[in-house]
Amino acid sequence: MTSMLTFKIRLLLAFIGFGALIGSTAFVLTYKMEEFSIKANSIDNAIEIFTERNGMLGHHVSDLGSMLLSIEASELFTRYLDDNCTDQSHINDLFLTLMGSSSRLMQIRYLDVTGLEKLRVDRQSAKSGPMLIMQENLQNKSNRYYFTEIMGLEDEVIWYSDIDLNMEHDEIERPIRPVLRIGKKVMSEDVVKGVLIINVFMEEFLDKLTASTLYDLYLIDKNGYFLSHPESSKSWSKYLESGFLVEQSFLKSGDCILNNPVCKVEDLYAADITHFYNGEGLKLIVEPRLYALQTQIDVQARPLLYVIIALLLLAFPLAYLFSRTPLRLMKVITEANIVFKQKMAEKMSEMSKLNDILEQRVKTRTEELEVTNAKLLEQATTDVLTGIANRRFFFEMGDRYLQYAHRKRQDMVLMIFDIDFFKNVNDTHGHQVGDEVLKHVVSHIVKILRKSDMIGRIGGEEFAVILPDSTLEEARQIADKIRDVVIKNPYKDASVEVMLTISVGVSQTSKDEPDIMTALSRADAALYMAKARGRDQVVVIEDGKSLDSL
Repeated sequence: MTSMLTFKIRLLLAFIGFGALIGSTAFVLTYKMEEFSIKANSIDNAIEIFTERNGMLGHHVSDLGSMLLSIEASELFTRYLDDNCTDQSHINDLFLTLMGSSSRLMQIRYLDVTGLEKLRVDRQSAKSGPMLIMQENLQNKSNRYYFTEIMGLEDEVIWYSDIDLNMEHDEIERPIRPVLRIGKKVMSEDVVKGVLIINVFMEEFLDKLTASTLYDLYLIDKNGYFLSHPESSKSWSKYLESGFLVEQSFLKSGDCILNNPVCKVEDLYAADITHFYNGEGLKLIVEPRLYALQTQIDVQARPLLYVIIALLLLAFPLAYLFSRTPLRLMKVITEANIVFKQKMAEKMSEMSKLNDILEQRVKTRTEELEVTNAKLLEQATTDVLTGIANRRFFFEMGDRYLQYAHRKRQDMVLMIFDIDFFKNVNDTHGHQVGDEVLKHVVSHIVKILRKSDMIGRIGGEEFAVILPDSTLEEARQIADKIRDVVIKNPYKDASVEVMLTISVGVSQTSKDEPDIMTALSRADAALYMAKARGRDQVVVIEDGKSLDSL
């Protein structure tokens, strides 16, 4: 009797202990698996958040650009430009109405070609109404950077400023007010009349751009300064002179963030802003919040914990019954286990089939999206006729090449060339032959260029080439090869043969240039020298002086 009682107690304790061990182990393993799954999914979700916010910024600035174009195209504004006798009150009402259409607008101005403000409507804050500035308070802004930059742009180009802080009397306004300025040269009958400029409150938009309950979002420029940081004291670090840089917040991944268009690591996702380019080289960093992830993991694991506790409580009566009739209970458990396995196998088979179908659908959809995205990227960056980089993409990548060359302290050379007497080709043989000539010339030139070089079409018959990590002498040799291959390969088809030559201008960038425009202007000047010297030549400019032409 005592022996049987001891056996039952031992069996009871063994059953309870085994149940507790299995339950605890299952809880720990499931908790860890759930933790790994949620952290992995958090980075995938971070990519989706970046894509959404990237599009949000692009849509925001696109709307502002559309407003500029609408003002310029309005009949009332056109009449005002062409006839100063137009009723001033009507044009004032137009600006006031536009200003009142959106609380994000801070200021709308029209400046004439001398830089004098002719029309100006202000708003003190997003909650206040628009206010027309009287004529006696209008100012001359001819010496301001935005006026000179806009006047130097091509006619249809919309200019975007850096996203910076509003200044009053040459000091940062307090409380700080982030501002974006957009502008455009105003034309009438092919004559420059002045510029239109819109100032936009950016504080509310930036709050929306970086708002998230599960992620910290950071907006930085190409130099690693923070425009927006979850800790407000670290935002606007360049303008508030705190000097706080991305490397100080992200010790391990700072270099990856700054030097790569896309940086995906285990604890964050960062990428270039692609839908809006104003020269700042903006990047958005999306970082999951650890406490939010931990909360999510705990919430997911809590039901399992309740199940484990319930099973442990249920183990006491089951252990008692099992200790009385171990064989009968074992039989019942075995039969129940067989039924459970059969049902589980059936369910697993069904789930496997559904999973295969789902995986196939996801794979098909992913392939379709990849093809669509590739086509869209090609359309946005490629010249349709020649298949090389278009003007916008060439300048965008040119500035990135230049920034990389500055960081690596490497030389970089720019080359501009065009086809001599190309107008005669179009006039004599027609534009269809002219298009074929352009493709013919490009096809021969790209065979000469290195894989690291970049060629783009920046005008009708005008092309530009970036030669990274190259000296002027190396560039001269490449330019002469290009000139030579064009001469040796005239365009031919069934009905016509066109002899071709090109003129080439070459210039090297300097270490203090913020973009490629200045060096490109020097190369353009060299091109004109080649034209003036009789065409079919290469002219190299170094330190403002042309070297001997080839």
